[in-house]
Amino acid sequence: MRAGLYRMLYRIQLLLALLTLLAFAAPAINPGSFWPAAFLSIGIPWLLAVHFLFGLGWVLLRRYYVWVSVLCILTGWSHVTRIVNLSRPEEALPEQTALSVMTYNIHGLRDVADNSNVNLETLAQLVAARDCDLLCLQEFPQSGNRLNNLAELLRTRTRLRYRYSDRNGNFALFSAYPIADPETQYFPNRANGYQRADLRIGERTVRVFNVHLQTNAVTGIAERVASEGNLKEKQTWLDLRGMMGRFKRSARQRALQAEEIAGLIAQSPHPVLLFGDFNDTPHSFTYRTIARPMQDAFRAKGRGFGITYAGRIPALRIDYLLAGKAFEVLDYKIEKKGFSDHRAVWGKVGLPAL
Repeated sequence: MRAGLYRMLYRIQLLLALLTLLAFAAPAINPGSFWPAAFLSIGIPWLLAVHFLFGLGWVLLRRYYVWVSVLCILTGWSHVTRIVNLSRPEEALPEQTALSVMTYNIHGLRDVADNSNVNLETLAQLVAARDCDLLCLQEFPQSGNRLNNLAELLRTRTRLRYRYSDRNGNFALFSAYPIADPETQYFPNRANGYQRADLRIGERTVRVFNVHLQTNAVTGIAERVASEGNLKEKQTWLDLRGMMGRFKRSARQRALQAEEIAGLIAQSPHPVLLFGDFNDTPHSFTYRTIARPMQDAFRAKGRGFGITYAGRIPALRIDYLLAGKAFEVLDYKIEKKGFSDHRAVWGKVGLPAL
């Protein structure tokens, strides 16, 4: 009887191994051509976790079946390092300029716990504690005087003397260095887009991108299905169908947005820093397209699990700090406390002198 159970588990393991290998290929597939690949890539962390459990179980049972899971994990090791990492920070070399940088989707400066207005002091204290040279914000409320008030707080408490934002958008960029030739571009939905600006740092110019890509817009439906859904009811299936439809459209839109930004990175005459909310995982076509010529600061100097989304969907890293090859990544941290449904992401990079 025990042997029969082991054989059944082994067959399940082989099916999962096949699914895992297909998932590993998914980030290379454009959702515009085959959108289910984008959905499959989301499952990579969970598939790896299941293989770890299978492997641990087979080790304890002293069964050679363990090698199936070991090979799957080794094949997808690059995906493992996008989820968890153990690195040590470094100090900048004498010939480098160390830059302290932060990106934060601030959720309209509304506290995710009770939707109340966030005291600007909270954000200013976080930025001051990291002694930031550059701060990129997404979902910044442009109405009222909050932008001016925050700018004044940062000017008096930090070295962020310069700022750039457009009146009709939801981006804000603050810098300790002069900002040149800034522009903001929006995608057709006007809720997402990117900022681009050049910073003069000593004798070098650095091009900065502050991005916010298409959201999946499925969180509300997912929470309703999780709390109220009943698979015997028609409405639950209609909700699930609606979720998949939104995900399909969003994945295709993000793919187009990622290709546009990747093209701008390739055309830049200056070293590039890119920050922001991709609304996609590090196993996605979106991430692969943008990050391929860049350094992912988490993979270079992250410590622990890379979870930047603080909402109800667990274990997501969707906020990124990417640096071009001209930089050396020195440090990285995800701030654990905050008011948004995202975590602030901080890092330190070294820029060599000319």
